[in-house]
Amino acid sequence: MKNYGLIFDKNKDPNAYVLGGFTSLPKIVLQPDGQWDAYLPEVERQNAIFETWNCTSYATNAVFEMLLRRLGSTLGDRSDRALALKAKTKPPGNDPHVVAQAAHDYGLVAETSLPYKNLNNVDEYYSYKGGVEYQCDLEGQDFLMKYDVGHEYVINGGASKEERTKRMKEALQYSPLGVSVTAWNQTNGVYVDGGQPNNHWTAVYGWNDQGWKCFDSYDSTLKILSYDHKIEVVKRYLLSPSTRKERLSMLAKILELLAQLLGLVQKSQPAPVVPVEPQQPPKEPTRREKILAEARLWLGQDASPLDLAPSERACAEAVSYLLRRCGYGVPQLVSTIDLFNWLKKSPDFKITTEQKPGNLIISYTGSGNGSIIGHVGIFSEKNIMSNDSATGLWLENYSLTGWVRRWRTLGGMPIIFFEAVDK
Repeated sequence: MKNYGLIFDKNKDPNAYVLGGFTSLPKIVLQPDGQWDAYLPEVERQNAIFETWNCTSYATNAVFEMLLRRLGSTLGDRSDRALALKAKTKPPGNDPHVVAQAAHDYGLVAETSLPYKNLNNVDEYYSYKGGVEYQCDLEGQDFLMKYDVGHEYVINGGASKEERTKRMKEALQYSPLGVSVTAWNQTNGVYVDGGQPNNHWTAVYGWNDQGWKCFDSYDSTLKILSYDHKIEVVKRYLLSPSTRKERLSMLAKILELLAQLLGLVQKSQPAPVVPVEPQQPPKEPTRREKILAEARLWLGQDASPLDLAPSERACAEAVSYLLRRCGYGVPQLVSTIDLFNWLKKSPDFKITTEQKPGNLIISYTGSGNGSIIGHVGIFSEKNIMSNDSATGLWLENYSLTGWVRRWRTLGGMPIIFFEAVDK
């Protein structure tokens, strides 16, 4: 079997937390329905240039990136190389528990500080080429001043299908999950284990009628894992407001007291107690705001990675893809008329006259004088984002005035705005 980078350490950590155990993480419900579609991170493949055997860091970071998005953080994509280096990952891989503990001990670093690009081989990948080690260390510690990192086992060593399903659905209320799988054998549209042992670590972000929804670091990123798939290990994760400053302050007070007892310093006046503002739960963004955030993430990239339509005519495919990433049940459409008909019938959208960021704008093919084809885009704060016919990239490429001039004046088409409806 191909090795993707999953290795289980035979020396189990005796202090590891277990869901429901005597020592375990707090059960903070962030997604009551267990579905994390609206917070999926950027697509990254562990073999984009060459095989890295780093699936444990890719899946672990994918979970933390979804948690950051859910908490409203702007920190963005985290470096898989930096996490691997702190976890001492080397080919042929690592244990996901060791990787999670490295995130707990050393924090997470931005992808831009140690990116996966301009590298020639795996030895350069597992080095600080393209970055600076001490800057990455400082950035990781700065992350830990913002967030405490936690992780625990949901399943460790296998469980029955019924018990596994029960535990995973409960744990998905608290975070996306890291899971061990057998990669990748597909039968009837879902991935099965084929009687083989687990050899890969991936992220699960929900479920549907067919099985578990996976965000993966290989090939087609979004996969469905059969409920019958024999998952041997499952972990869940936690990001919470950091207590490091309070702990450092307490340590300083203890050291001062010891020094006073030893007669090394005179007793000083106690520092004034500064009241701590209570933590407010993160405000849930509106559906329109989620669409805007997802659309802005794809600026400068190909937002139609499935390549169902030619790049110069991929506007409907791109918008359908972005809406699917936001959790909408839109088919992967390639026609503006089909997308318009779906939006018009969908209970999740309404026609509006307001030019709000995150609203959709569409002039559909067949509604005008036939001189040009239709187009669809998403409003930003000032302009319109859409697929660019010349480059095939998702760009902020139209003003409303320019849209009116091209599709209403030249093409004779109506211009319709749609807004996502909050439930």
